[in-house]
Amino acid sequence: GAFFAPALLEVADNALPIIQQETFGPVLTIQRFSDEAEAIRLANDNEYGLSASVWTRDIDCSLRVAQAIDAGSVWINDWAQVFDGTEEGGFKQSGLGRLNGLASFDDFIEYKHIALNPGRVA
Repeated sequence: GAFFAPALLEVADNALPIIQQETFGPVLTIQRFSDEAEAIRLANDNEYGLSASVWTRDIDCSLRVAQAIDAGSVWINDWAQVFDGTEEGGFKQSGLGRLNGLASFDDFIEYKHIALNPGRVA
């Protein structure tokens, strides 16, 4: 079968497919950046947004960056922690709907809007 050994890739070009496409497997990319704004720009510079991870000792910075990243799940100083009670799902082209949590029930609900004007009776 297909197997890819766990890999850590330092990437200098944000246009590379490993950055621009969703990668499922034991692969982690890291990139250098000059400031917080550039880190956010690099993280958001693709059409996917399933998950991300922010690693820093600065809690205030980590919360700002996590809020600014366009991803359905952002872990701070951790990776892939999933809890049954919290929603899981992506932004942008990373799928529709949510798994787990109360929001997952929306996948089983079909909403319908019915408007009645009681002043107009046939």
